[in-house]
Amino acid sequence: MSSASSARSGLRGRTVVVPLIPCPRCQATVRYCVSNTEDHEGWVFYRCPNNSATGCDFWFWEMEYVAYLVDA
Repeated sequence: MSSASSARSGLRGRTVVVPLIPCPRCQATVRYCVSNTEDHEGWVFYRCPNNSATGCDFWFWEMEYVAYLVDA
């Protein structure tokens, strides 16, 4: 199991509160989302509301977003 998988499974059942920042690419406020796909049901991710194939590409799984905030 990868360390990212271990970190994600270790957070199940706990609430992680992180700030919703302005998207660094387009300045829209980043959104908190929960996946409902079969492979990632219940996983938290953060994305720009303008995220699309032709729009903004700011998108991270929860722990990647936390790491992004720490490094920023």
